[in-house]
Amino acid sequence: AVLARLTDRHKREHRAARRRALGEGIAALEARYCDALAGTAHRDPGSRVLTLEPAAATAALDACRLARESLARNPNEALLVERLLVHLPAARGGGRPGR
Repeated sequence: AVLARLTDRHKREHRAARRRALGEGIAALEARYCDALAGTAHRDPGSRVLTLEPAAATAALDACRLARESLARNPNEALLVERLLVHLPAARGGGRPGR
């Protein structure tokens, strides 16, 4: 019985860690799309500038928000991430900051 409880606890902790990591990844995407919407370069000097139309950046932020909100109640994390990626717009162009 103790082993079963420990196994269940480990599974819950592992699932919670995965969801925290996914949430952090979604937050990173949101930061990039916020920068694109504001027309500013990302803080990382080596990263590419994300160039999007404002409507596309807003749609991407909505998709990220929906994914983040669905994370707690969605049992299939892989499907959630796949749906998010399908609903993110493609960036056009984009070069190095300062170019």
